[in-house]
Amino acid sequence: MEQSFNVLSTAILQQDIELVSDKNGISISPEAFVMKEHLNTPNAPYFIEEITLIIVRSGKARIRINLNEFSVSKNTIVILTPNCIIEMLEYNEKIEADILLFNYDVVADLPLTKELGSLVEIFNDSPTLVLRDDDFREISDMYAVLAYHCNKQKLLKSEVTKNILYALCYLVVDLYRQEKITTEVSFASHPETLYQNFSSLLFLHYKKERSITFYSDKLHVTPKYFSKVVKNVSKRNASDLIDEMVIMGIKASLKCTDQSVLQISEEFNFPNPSFFGTFFKKKTGFTPLGYRNL
Repeated sequence: MEQSFNVLSTAILQQDIELVSDKNGISISPEAFVMKEHLNTPNAPYFIEEITLIIVRSGKARIRINLNEFSVSKNTIVILTPNCIIEMLEYNEKIEADILLFNYDVVADLPLTKELGSLVEIFNDSPTLVLRDDDFREISDMYAVLAYHCNKQKLLKSEVTKNILYALCYLVVDLYRQEKITTEVSFASHPETLYQNFSSLLFLHYKKERSITFYSDKLHVTPKYFSKVVKNVSKRNASDLIDEMVIMGIKASLKCTDQSVLQISEEFNFPNPSFFGTFFKKKTGFTPLGYRNL
């Protein structure tokens, strides 16, 4: 049975979860919610429309973000960026979380230093992070301050909430950066690091690039070595992972947007709609319109 995609966005969530939104476009849950009570379709993929921060306060779950699986539990934060796809694979009844959503426009002027790099690249490298108790309390305290001011300023467009969000972003990015440095120095082997970098590149470029040579060149290794490392680490062929990511993105576009087949084929850099349709049917057994109408 083919998967369909739910959309994770402010507009959808506020129909079911209490969210406070300010005039800047920041939406936040004022208190933790029990996740199992708000999963409309358990084990179904969710297509992310906004930058989303999830703070897990209790319970355990196993999730898939794009092609990679992660375990989350108490003290875990999850960062999701627009156009990525998340699936809840398993979870227990005790899992509770806070959620914060905002779009790129809100942080367009965020003066992150070059050393920290872009938010998207950092979060795609490590979409989940388990925090120490002290760090988690600091994140929670700042989240509470943001929630308070969003509620206070919800009828006004205030720089207060925007700057609190900036501070929260700086804190989250700094925690991610510290964890990345520690992991690279202490644990990550070269093959594992190469595979992680490939996963990040794939998320950034899958709509335009489907060749092994493109990714191996970006990683400064030969296509043969690249393919061998990906196979050894993931037990999957690199070409299959690339195609799977492309298909997931196409499915999301077909189910979650009103774009025409021509527009989607152009977005995913296919030479023409006929080639696009042949590729999609070969991988799924459906024509693009047939899948959209399921």
